Amino acid sequence: MLKLKEQPVEDSDKKILAETIYLRNRQIEADSKAKMYLASTDYHFSPLDSEGHTTDEIRRRFGIICDWPDKIAHSLKADGIM
Repeated sequence: MLKLKEQPVEDSDKKILAETIYLRNRQIEADSKAKMYLASTDYHFSPLDSEGHTTDEIRRRFGIICDWPDKIAHSLKADGIM
């Protein structure tokens, strides 16, 4: 968490999150049970440690599952999408 406090969120990251939230909201209108994933190697969108405070908060507030690309791929396979 200290790394996130020392390095503020870039405007491009804010835009990515805003666009993802918009798409998630549109997705909910079509299918409220659908899941939204955001695969990233950016430290704002991927857990920095086992606690994953930032990604947990994004999931709690917006219903978007953020994680490292390999973990998202594993989740998609587990959900039968890949």
